[in-house]
Amino acid sequence: MLLLGILGCGSIDLTFQLEAPLPPSTQSAGGASSGETESIFVEGDALTLTGVNGFAPSEFVEQPTEMVEWIDAAILSEDVGVLAGQGGFATVSLSNGEILGRGIQFRYYHVAVGDGLGVFSQKGGSTDVWDLSNPSNPAQTFSLPNTAHVPVDVAIGGGNILIASREDGTMVYDYTGTYRQTIPAETESVAVDIADDWIVICDGAVLQLYDTQYVLRSEIALAGVAKNVDIDQNRVAVALGGAGVQTFQIEEGELLSHGQAQPSGTVFSVSLDEDWLWMGAWSSVALGYLGGDSLMLVSREKTLDSAMGVAAINGKAIVADWFFSVSMLHHREYSGAAAVLPVSMSFPESDATSQFLRVSNEGGMPLSFEITSISDGFTVEGETVLSVPVGEQSGFWVTSPSQSWSTGYAEWKSNDPDAPTGRVQFVSASAGVGSLHPDFSLPTIQWPDGSLQTSRLSDFEDKVVFLAFWAGY
Repeated sequence: MLLLGILGCGSIDLTFQLEAPLPPSTQSAGGASSGETESIFVEGDALTLTGVNGFAPSEFVEQPTEMVEWIDAAILSEDVGVLAGQGGFATVSLSNGEILGRGIQFRYYHVAVGDGLGVFSQKGGSTDVWDLSNPSNPAQTFSLPNTAHVPVDVAIGGGNILIASREDGTMVYDYTGTYRQTIPAETESVAVDIADDWIVICDGAVLQLYDTQYVLRSEIALAGVAKNVDIDQNRVAVALGGAGVQTFQIEEGELLSHGQAQPSGTVFSVSLDEDWLWMGAWSSVALGYLGGDSLMLVSREKTLDSAMGVAAINGKAIVADWFFSVSMLHHREYSGAAAVLPVSMSFPESDATSQFLRVSNEGGMPLSFEITSISDGFTVEGETVLSVPVGEQSGFWVTSPSQSWSTGYAEWKSNDPDAPTGRVQFVSASAGVGSLHPDFSLPTIQWPDGSLQTSRLSDFEDKVVFLAFWAGY
């Protein structure tokens, strides 16, 4: 068997494999039963888009000066958010996603906002501080010294500006830019936040709790390396990329595990909003409820592109949705089913093959799902109607025709308020999942001994091959 994986920055992780899928899992993703969520919420649409601002990639040809790639978000006030990314940053309306003001720079990677100031990190190692007291006319105040490593996260609050810089640890400055001290890292500081009496630092796969005198009070292991961390009063949430999200309580200076969830996609960003947790998870924003004994998923909303960053306050959120700024509104009394399934499936031509169509429920209500029609020649084994409990998975075995075919589909309906109907496209696997990948060569693969050699895919037959590509900006 040849397994080829392609991993890239700014693209969805893909895996091509020839094996049949594993049976469906029935593990709970949200930590709550259907009965628990039904007793708390009314069935309905909990998340709605209230505004979108931006250009599709094809439009940048006509609007090159408007090109942005938003990758992080923060809250300035109850009405204004801040986005950072390619092109600098923007202050944005939480009501409709409209751009209110701009701070033009080459590229900002991370943003933190507090006490009317915005802290923005750049690729080159510098960190800029802007006065955001007038959202429509922000003004740069000063820049902090370059760090040896690229700043991977920033935080501000209580007179402190914190910069997480991997092996360098976390540097602490005051609001005038005066250096205070460095909190060293055991492995590497990858995420940081501050609120009230506490500082939280993700040191690799360990969450650390410091007081505002920079004394370590507690630490706890994480399920993976952190991508983002948020603290609000006595709650902490950590985004773990493909490992999902973990939440914690602070009790008398101790970190205690509260819950864990794994919405579909990669969780890049988290934002605590009272009893709620917003999660930027690639192609969607997921919403979790923290008011029970553990974290439970209650809703999700698809985004236009890639939900890289999210920040929320009082039920309103702004999403750094790559090419778009997107505003969302949370209707707190509602929760609904959330159907998650592929948009396409690949089958070999002229060979009757069965593939498992997996259907997950990432909402807070039981999912009712039915295949209403299927193309001639394709069959579904057993019942075409499913009831999927909260946080669980189920599905159907679909078999392709034994004779030649070109395309096909299965149409479905559900009680998901955002997806009452849909279609799964069936495509030929002649150049996709389930087929032998055409051979190709790459001229400058670096081998373990440091040498650069030309390599062909066929050189690695019967081995797992991953190709990693990224942009150098």
